[in-house]
Amino acid sequence: MLPLIHDQCDGEKLTYDIKVSNREDQITDLVKQSIEKKQYTDLVAVGGDGTIIECINAIVGVNIRLGLIPWVQEMTWRGV
Repeated sequence: MLPLIHDQCDGEKLTYDIKVSNREDQITDLVKQSIEKKQYTDLVAVGGDGTIIECINAIVGVNIRLGLIPWVQEMTWRGV
């Protein structure tokens, strides 16, 4: 997925940063830190419901647009 995103953004001549999380609960911090450092106008979340929820939590009260690309690399099955 990352090569496709790079190709699309480069093709449109967009200025962008990509952040990849390595653990649960990291995305909120990554987004908040990025927003503090730069004046972003848009955030595009690529992932499942957990990723999207963390991004929403990070931008509450911030004037930024959120785009969503649903993506799950692997299914995780949990016992009931």
